[in-house]
Amino acid sequence: MEGSVKIENASKIFVSKNESVEALKDVNLELSAGSFVSLIGPSGNGKRTSHCFYNRLH
Repeated sequence: MEGSVKIENASKIFVSKNESVEALKDVNLELSAGSFVSLIGPSGNGKRTSHCFYNRLH
């Protein structure tokens, strides 16, 4: 397999009428083709946001 993915300083902010929530801040990720990644952590740590963010890059 060829290729890789490199993301540097990625951020995501959700804005509502009353507040802004910084879901991701300065996230860096570098993966080689064929890599396996697992995101683990407590609820509310940005796992789903990260997944959706990176999925949109394809």
